[in-house]
Amino acid sequence: MKIKLALLAAAATLSGSAALAQEAPWGISANVAYTSDYRFRGVSYSNGGLAIQGGFDLTHENGLYVGTWMSSIDAYLPAIVVGADGSAEIDQSSETELDLYGGYAFDVGSAAIDVGVLYYQYPGASNDDYVELYGSVAGDAGVVSLTAGAAYVPDQDNAGGDNLYLYGSGSVPLGDSPFEAFAQIGYTDGSFVFSGSDQFDWQLGVSTAFAGLDVSVAYVDTDADTDFGDSGLPAERIDVLEDRAKDIYGATVVLTVGKTF
Repeated sequence: MKIKLALLAAAATLSGSAALAQEAPWGISANVAYTSDYRFRGVSYSNGGLAIQGGFDLTHENGLYVGTWMSSIDAYLPAIVVGADGSAEIDQSSETELDLYGGYAFDVGSAAIDVGVLYYQYPGASNDDYVELYGSVAGDAGVVSLTAGAAYVPDQDNAGGDNLYLYGSGSVPLGDSPFEAFAQIGYTDGSFVFSGSDQFDWQLGVSTAFAGLDVSVAYVDTDADTDFGDSGLPAERIDVLEDRAKDIYGATVVLTVGKTF
């Protein structure tokens, strides 16, 4: 290692910064964020509460990348568990989500393509980790930035089956102001659906950069059915279920403040 570092130093001295740059095709970045509610595809993984998040990304000039990301959570794949006596509680299987991912980003004409694989881990929980494949295509239509993507969880025991998620998103600058409006709609079909055969989620918000921070405010909601009136459970249990289901799947406003280094 010392020999390698000495050679790099000599190359920089003889050939300048350009030679050193050629020896460093990899780049690294870090990110950290604080959010009022960790919403993943419309669903709260923090039980409607605050979450702290952060991660690292290592990228190569040829488009290959690997990274990791973490978030505090209050429920993994939030589940409302109903006991035989009618009691109900949120399934608290882990307090942390740890994601490991790798992929390849490249351009085809004016379109930006991104494909990869993501491994979701929930330390301290048993049989909760799972793997997801993803891909997206992004491009500009005038001043509007558009993205369409898909994520597929193959059939695996920990996920309770397979799951498909499709989404489309866009953003546009708000005139000459420092603000940008963004929107996204997503569709879930598979084992991650809360009720019914499929589920939609959507968000609409505004973002800006302020004092070196990235700030966004978004309205987030899903069409998950949070009405347990026909469940046959005691009224007091129904109230608990509906309140908690609304915290996890219902409409909310999310404030996020983050920074990338």
